[in-house]
Amino acid sequence: TYTLTYQICEKADFGNCDTAIVTVVVSDPPAPPTPVVANDDTYSNIGCNTFGLVGNVLSNDLKGITRASLDLVNFTLLAQTGNSTKTDPNITFDALGNVTVTSLTPAGTYTYTYQICDKLSSDNCDTAIVTITVAPRAVTTIASKACNDDSSLINLLLLLPENTPTTGTWVDSKNTNSIQGNTFNPLGLALGNYTFEYVLADQTCPRTILLNMEINDDCKVLPCGNVIVHNAFSPNGDGINDLFNIESIDDTTCYPENDVEIYNRWGILVFETHNYNNTTNAFDGTSRGRTTVKQSDGLPSGTYFYIINYKSLDSNNVLQNNKKDGYLYLSK
Repeated sequence: TYTLTYQICEKADFGNCDTAIVTVVVSDPPAPPTPVVANDDTYSNIGCNTFGLVGNVLSNDLKGITRASLDLVNFTLLAQTGNSTKTDPNITFDALGNVTVTSLTPAGTYTYTYQICDKLSSDNCDTAIVTITVAPRAVTTIASKACNDDSSLINLLLLLPENTPTTGTWVDSKNTNSIQGNTFNPLGLALGNYTFEYVLADQTCPRTILLNMEINDDCKVLPCGNVIVHNAFSPNGDGINDLFNIESIDDTTCYPENDVEIYNRWGILVFETHNYNNTTNAFDGTSRGRTTVKQSDGLPSGTYFYIINYKSLDSNNVLQNNKKDGYLYLSK
């Protein structure tokens, strides 16, 4: 505080005077407002078991060195504009600054901008960016097979991994009309591979299970082929026609049992076997019967005689005895 005394006098009468005091008070300048600082926020890998409330954007903001609570600042979510800004209606901010991400949010990265202002000074403000990354939905792949000639219904829930919730929904993306609820009917489907989705719209852990279903015709009962004897072969080791071939005799479903005998021109048994199969148990031109010819030498070229006794199943699944015989030519 400063004081100053001064006097004024009339010019025509110097005795006519008076005095006064001037007081000057100099105050300290007002302190600037304590700055508010809004720090950017990042919420990453939001997904299974992390949906819901993910955080509060004010948790890392400051007024001076004090946490910027709503007692000190006002919070405002700004309008999100610009091509680089991606938002989603399933991501929400409440008036307290809490951020909620629901399980309906598609995978991706989203950005939001907010502002905080000092309650004591509306010009004392700062902005920050919130970045939220939602992870892709978890996908598990399983595989199975089914026959398109089988009328049996398949309970798809039994194919799912252990402890999978049964509250999901099957999606038939190819519209095969083979799924009703949790039941799959492969009858009549075209051969090939199909993918079906089992979608679990769980609020805390949404996920998808992909079922790769191979449709085959392995269960079809094919008609039995005729037993046809190819009566000439050339066991010379060239890999072509080296074995005596009895067509269809190796189909044990149709022909469960057989006996094959081969004789030379003099009636001597040179080969005999049970359950001939054209491969591992087959006549390759070497002796396996009661003959004096050494096996390592092989039988000579010439005409031989075969007898084939085999069993077949009739339409009532009753075994029937059959026989074929004739001449066989061996050429080296």
